[in-house]
Amino acid sequence: MSCYEWERGTIRIPAGQYSAFRKKVLAAWNKRQKYLLKVAKEVHARLKKAGYRKRNFDFGNHFRENFEQLISLTRENSFLHADNEDDRWIISRLLFDDDKKPHLPKQKDLKLVPISKQTSIHFDDASISFNDENKTVTWSVSENNHAVERAHEHPMAGVLFEALENVEWKRKSGGTIVKNDEYHRESYEEDGGGNYATHRYGPLGGEKTGRKRHAPPIGGYGYQPMGLSFSITHTTRRF
Repeated sequence: MSCYEWERGTIRIPAGQYSAFRKKVLAAWNKRQKYLLKVAKEVHARLKKAGYRKRNFDFGNHFRENFEQLISLTRENSFLHADNEDDRWIISRLLFDDDKKPHLPKQKDLKLVPISKQTSIHFDDASISFNDENKTVTWSVSENNHAVERAHEHPMAGVLFEALENVEWKRKSGGTIVKNDEYHRESYEEDGGGNYATHRYGPLGGEKTGRKRHAPPIGGYGYQPMGLSFSITHTTRRF
């Protein structure tokens, strides 16, 4: 069943922890980009082998139809999963300018980011943005069909939320991430229709200081607008 949904929140990281927090997340992004380059190089070798001495071999079509098989021997701890459209797009961009013969992927084609200053990274419908002046990180998922679900399945979501769970929250730090979806907006029940919290961190999110895992959304994980049951889970992927 379709479910158009979005999620967004800005979290203030304690000043003494902000730089290390930002570097951890952005370094993980760069590490993952380099891993995708490694995968793309291995896929390139397999594509060349598949088309060896075959006239008018359609490399692009072979890549699209056999993507999961082409990467099946390169997986490392679910770091790459074949149903991730963002991964498919990155690997395709590294290999092809068009549907003709694939070219050998190069590191200069990666979208690496500086880890020592503010920047934003984007994947699927989600983004993670840092603001050095305010010492904040913003998690944003644009509204789309099952967009929040897909965003939380991405390895970078696991990196971000694991890092947030390990922050030692201080006064005037933290924040709330909120969400809404097409079914909840149509709710006629008491308190229905408005945005609801999915994650709370630190004093600014209504929690105590100190290290604390994210709190369940308002109404709990069994929140049921209009009698529909929604189960919100979060899986952390480690590098």
